[in-house]
Amino acid sequence: MSNHPSKSLLCTWGLLVAMFAAPTAARCQADPSSEARASTIQSVGDYRVVSLTLTPGPPRLLEKGIALRESQPLQLAFRDGKLVNYWLESSGWTFERTREARCELDEAALTGRLRIAVYSRATPAGWVDLSFDLQRTGSEFSGTCQINASFDTVHDTSYPQSKTTVTFPLKVRASGQVLSFDSDAVSTDANWPTLCGPWRTMETEGPELVDDLAEARPVWRSEASIPVSYGCAPDMRYAGNSRASGTGGGSSSPVLVNGVIYQGFYRPHKSATLAIPDWMSGNQWQGKTLDEFTADWHPDEKRDLQDFFRVAADDHLVAIDARTGRTLWETIWPRRSYNFQTHKHRGLFGVPLVAAGKVFYPNLHGHLMVMDATTGQPLWEFPEFKNTPKVHAGGVPATQNPSPFLVGDTLIWNAPDSRLVALSIDDGSIRWTDDLASPRYSRILGVVGLNDEPAVLTLTGWLGEEVALLNAKTGGTVWRQKEFTVGQQGRHKIGATLNDAMLHGDQLVTMRIVQDANPPAAVALGWRITAKGLKQLWESNPIVLDETPNMAIGGNVLYVAGRQFVRCIDLETGKQIGNLPEAKAGSNPCILIAGNKLFVSPEGQHGSQSFLFYQRMDDGWMQLGQPWSPPNASTTAYNTQPLVHPVIDGRLFVRGGNGIYCYDLRKGTKESN
Repeated sequence: MSNHPSKSLLCTWGLLVAMFAAPTAARCQADPSSEARASTIQSVGDYRVVSLTLTPGPPRLLEKGIALRESQPLQLAFRDGKLVNYWLESSGWTFERTREARCELDEAALTGRLRIAVYSRATPAGWVDLSFDLQRTGSEFSGTCQINASFDTVHDTSYPQSKTTVTFPLKVRASGQVLSFDSDAVSTDANWPTLCGPWRTMETEGPELVDDLAEARPVWRSEASIPVSYGCAPDMRYAGNSRASGTGGGSSSPVLVNGVIYQGFYRPHKSATLAIPDWMSGNQWQGKTLDEFTADWHPDEKRDLQDFFRVAADDHLVAIDARTGRTLWETIWPRRSYNFQTHKHRGLFGVPLVAAGKVFYPNLHGHLMVMDATTGQPLWEFPEFKNTPKVHAGGVPATQNPSPFLVGDTLIWNAPDSRLVALSIDDGSIRWTDDLASPRYSRILGVVGLNDEPAVLTLTGWLGEEVALLNAKTGGTVWRQKEFTVGQQGRHKIGATLNDAMLHGDQLVTMRIVQDANPPAAVALGWRITAKGLKQLWESNPIVLDETPNMAIGGNVLYVAGRQFVRCIDLETGKQIGNLPEAKAGSNPCILIAGNKLFVSPEGQHGSQSFLFYQRMDDGWMQLGQPWSPPNASTTAYNTQPLVHPVIDGRLFVRGGNGIYCYDLRKGTKESN
C-alpha cells in the first residue's frame, strides 16, 4: 500500500519523536490529591508459561447436553512456581470462574488442581475439576490429568436439563512444554500508541501475515485479569448477571508502545457506599432481601453483586509485556470514576495515549491521569481531583475524546467543562484554553501543518455545527467555519461517535447524515484543509447505516461500514471502487488495516467477537478463509465506540472477557516455541 500522507507531517512537526521519546530527565512529582494516594503494584518473580494438551479434553456445553473435546489446549502461567493464570482455549463456556487454583511447578514436576465454575450465559451450569500429575524432563512434561465434572443442573433454556453420559472422574493424557518467548519480542519500531493507531486512521504496517486467520497461533493470555466490557457486562435490568461475568470495567482498548501493552479499566471501590434502588428487591429478587436472594450463591458471586451497587470505582492502568503477557506494573487511582455498571453505554470511553515516556489515560468522566510509562509512577492529573463524579444526567457519562493529542511537549485535550486545553506534559499546567462556541459536544479531529505551524482541528456540537482550526502552540484561532460536517437536522443525527470524522494528511473525511432518510443513511464527504477553511472536494453516494458509521483509511482508500456491507471509496474522487465481499457489518463494527490485509470485526456490541479477513488485490479485494472467532472469552463494547484490537508486528492483541490475548499472525512462524 502507498505511504500514509500524515507520516511526513508527523516527522515535520517532531510529533513522532515526541510520541516515542524516552522519559525526560526532569520529572514533576505531583500528588494526585485524593483521600488515598494512587499506588503502583510491581509484579516480580520468575515468570513461566507451560503449554499443555489434554487428550481428550474437559466437557463443553452443547445444545443437547455435553461432550468431551477431542483434545484441549491449556496454558498454565507460574510466577516463582505458583500458578497465577491459566487459559483453556475454546472452552465452549460462556463464562468461567475460578473456584480453586493451587498448581505448582518445580524442576521435577507439575502438580495441582483447578476447579472452575461454568456458566451458560449468566446461569450456573456446573463445574469442572482438573487435577494434574505430570513429570518434567527439562522443558518437557508428560503425565495425566484427572477430570471430574458435574452438569446436572443446566438452567438455561438453550441447554436442556440432562445428565452427562460420560462417567467421571476420567483420567486423560497430558503433555506439553515450557514456552520460550526468545523469538517473540515485538519490534520497538512497531507501535499503536492511541485508540486508532499511529496515524489515527486504523492503519499500521508490519511483516507478511498468514492467509487464513484459522492459522493464528495462540501465544498467551495476560497475567492481569481485565473486567468485561460493556457489551456483556451486567446492567440494572439484570444485575444478577454479575454472578457469572463479574462487574464491568468500561470499554477502553489496549494500546502498545515499545513492546509494552497498556490497558485501562475500572473496578468498584471496595469500601464505597452501596446504592440499591428501592424498586429492585421486589422487581429483581422476588420480594427477598439481597442476603435472602443470594443465600445459596458462592461468596465470590455475592461479592460481585454487592460491588455492582457501589457508587465509586477505582481507575486502573496495567502495563503488560507484549512478548509474554507478564504484568509489569498496575497503578490504581482511587475513586476517580462513578461505578457505572451498564450493558448499554452509548458514549465514548477514554483510551490511553502513550507518548514522551508517559501514559496519558482519560477515564469515563474525562478526568486525565498521567503516569510514568516505565514504572507506572503517578505524575499528575487534570483537573485536580476533589470528589468522585456522579453519573451524568440521563445516565450516560461520556468523555469528549477517546484519546488526547501530543504536539511537542504540549498535550491537547478536551476538558470535562468543554474547554479545549493545552497542558504541559511535565506538570499538567495550562498553557492555553479555547472556550468552544458550541460546548454540547466537542472533540479534536487531529493536528495538521499549515504555514510551517502545527494546528489543531476541532469539531463542536452534536451535529458538527462548527469546525475550528487553532494554532497548536498558542491556541489562537486560524479560522472557524460553520458547517454541518457530520450531522444534519432531521430524523437521524450523528453525535458522540468514534469514526465519523478522520484526518488523512491535509484531507478531512466525514460522514454526514442524510436528512430524514429511512432507513438511516449518510454520505461520506471529502474536505481539503486550507489556511482559510475547509473546501469540499467530493460527496459519495448515500450509504445505508446500521446504527453509527465506522471508517478506516489505508492506501488512499476509504473503507466505510454500512448496513451488512463495507464500501471501498477512492479517497481522491469519492467514487465507489468496490465492496469487501461478504462483509456483512452490523452494530458497532470495526475496520483495521495491516499492510495489504484488512480485518473487519462485523459486530461489536453484543458480546461475541469475530473477524473477517481480506487481502488487497490489483483488481479488488479477496476474502481470506472463513469468519474467525478467537478461542478466548469474548467481550465487546456498545453502540458508538468498538473495542479496537491492534495488530502490531504481526501479532493480534485482543481484549477478551477476562484478559488480553495475543495471537501470532506472522506467516511462516513455527507452531510452537
